[in-house]
Amino acid sequence: MVRRKYICPKCGRRTGANIFYGMPVWDRVADDVNDGYLVIGGCDWPIDGPERQCTVCGHQWRINRRRPADPLALEPVPEYFRFEIGGFSEGYQRLNWENDELYFQSFGSLSYCPELLLNDWQRLWIYLYDKGVDLWGWKGSYNNLLILDGTQWQLQIKQGGYQKLCSGSNAYPRGIDHQPKNSQPFMTLLNGLAELTNNQILFQL
Repeated sequence: MVRRKYICPKCGRRTGANIFYGMPVWDRVADDVNDGYLVIGGCDWPIDGPERQCTVCGHQWRINRRRPADPLALEPVPEYFRFEIGGFSEGYQRLNWENDELYFQSFGSLSYCPELLLNDWQRLWIYLYDKGVDLWGWKGSYNNLLILDGTQWQLQIKQGGYQKLCSGSNAYPRGIDHQPKNSQPFMTLLNGLAELTNNQILFQL
């Protein structure tokens, strides 16, 4: 976790810290908490709850992320789209779209996919929208400090002048535990990527 303090929007001091939800291993977070870089938020992980807290005045707030007002109004074909998931022991699966070319790397085996058309990307964005999944609203990082190895993932998008980078380690958007299958938004993204490629790309979890 990056040791960084943030400006509190209420009192103006640079004493804002990230809020950690869950049950951390105290030895791993004690220094960050004692030095004012981290605040323990409790065992429950509230949906759309505060993400930072001022260690002086106690004000809590969510991160104001730059995001498109209407994602469906953006140019459907992104400049790049990258997604990867895996772990140290089992290897990684990576999907990469850049320069109008899509390839998929699964545990070291690289394959190129057929050309994606405008309608393919439109179908993906509409599918996510209909399922209530807003990738632009995902947090920058999701981390479960209880697990050292496990599964890591990363998503990068550049589309219509907007950029998105988010990642996770054994934690997922609106997930209830370290299993990706228990995160509806995350599994919806994986299903959408399968549809985008006519089920030629299927991520193994």
